[in-house]
Amino acid sequence: ALRRCLQRAPAPGEPSHAGVWYRLGLLAERRGDLAAAREAHRASLKLEPSYNRPAEALERLEKTAR
Repeated sequence: ALRRCLQRAPAPGEPSHAGVWYRLGLLAERRGDLAAAREAHRASLKLEPSYNRPAEALERLEKTAR
């Protein structure tokens, strides 16, 4: 369902897909695909650089990679 959401461009006044990318990142983390999780969180931040949750998730992922 989240991937289908990404196929539709947000209408004017609707939020960007940053939240969708963030949620996809969380799902990737849960299944252990940390590379996909990082990619999704970065995509979220590219759309909304001030969105704290994906930034915090990336920080958490970097700590676990050490």
